[in-house]
Amino acid sequence: MPARKNKPLAEPTEESLREHALTYVLSRATTVSRLRGNLQRKVMTYCQRSGADPEKFGPWIEDAVNYCVKQGYVNDKDYADRFLDYAQERGDSILKVREKLARRGVPSEIVQEELANAEYDDLEAAKAHARKKGIGMFRPYDRDKHRDRDMKKLAGRGFGYEVCRKIVEGDPDDDDDQA
Repeated sequence: MPARKNKPLAEPTEESLREHALTYVLSRATTVSRLRGNLQRKVMTYCQRSGADPEKFGPWIEDAVNYCVKQGYVNDKDYADRFLDYAQERGDSILKVREKLARRGVPSEIVQEELANAEYDDLEAAKAHARKKGIGMFRPYDRDKHRDRDMKKLAGRGFGYEVCRKIVEGDPDDDDDQA
């Protein structure tokens, strides 16, 4: 197969960067940091191939990001709120949630505020994870034999000792509010 040639890139303009930003934010939920990074990668690709100076495009990137924020297409608070709902259902610990949101570029102040407002419950998240994986109180057989293994799995997901113990030693037939 012949080597693929890189197709020539058009020089980014203020308008093309804004269009690219809109396409990006309308195709997926994202954060301000991720949007900025996406635009910077687009510009850097062009600059590497053409030898242009990336500094020239910095203000245009910021304009595109600010436009998306003003229009309400990108909002880190809403992103964090939706992510918390998803993470609780998925069974992620508060520790994992903070790590993932930080990796996605959500400022720590917003993460703290959203965690305080969301009343995120590590025990409920641990139950969701244990139910999904069939471990701890949801293991159908040999619970005592697999106790240490289940504790390790839950601790590896970022849950504290007390939460792990309640899930591993709990009874699934008990009321759901009491693990």
